[in-house]
Amino acid sequence: MKKIFLISVFAVLCIISGYAQADYQPLVREGVVWTYGDLNFYDNSYKRVFNIQFQGDTIIDHTEYKKVYKYTSDVTNLDNVYPCAYIREENRIVHKIEKTEGAQKISRDQEVIIYNFNDLTGLLGPGSTADKEVKIDWTTTEDGITRKTYSFEYMGQLIEGIGMNYEGTDVITPIMVIEPSDNWTENSYFPVLIKVADSSGKTIFKGVGYKE
Repeated sequence: MKKIFLISVFAVLCIISGYAQADYQPLVREGVVWTYGDLNFYDNSYKRVFNIQFQGDTIIDHTEYKKVYKYTSDVTNLDNVYPCAYIREENRIVHKIEKTEGAQKISRDQEVIIYNFNDLTGLLGPGSTADKEVKIDWTTTEDGITRKTYSFEYMGQLIEGIGMNYEGTDVITPIMVIEPSDNWTENSYFPVLIKVADSSGKTIFKGVGYKE
């Protein structure tokens, strides 16, 4: 009996040690497609389905960024799509420059931090108040990778290499873009994560909006 107990304890310690030593999974990388649906609050239907993808490099003020493309599911060639933002990741901090309509010039002065995986009190960027109570866990995604997961009391989950898994957010907009309210109508929609897939179309992660 004692031998069985010791083996069990050893197994648990090995699992914990494995989690603790799990490699950090970067968010900004090519070969990954995030798929979202604009969900109708009343009938649970999608108004449209769209994708977000990081593809190709560009230099802004001597700093390298990935181009961010946001496009509907019927688009097959990114050559016909203009970037909606620029993103980079350095030392576990993700920076974004939003491309605003009519802007004459893009510069690093427009850069904002959208994730900081070094700071539990500022995971979703400086000054964010949604991440003060954070529970840390691990999630093994469909590709077999164990990813550190941050669970918020009111804002779902943030998963390394995946981003936010919560209504009203997307991978480049981690703070909820539409606040739930009694003023929503039958024409109100908000984005939900359906899935994350690799470049071959194989699902890596099933989001809160995934439907079998």
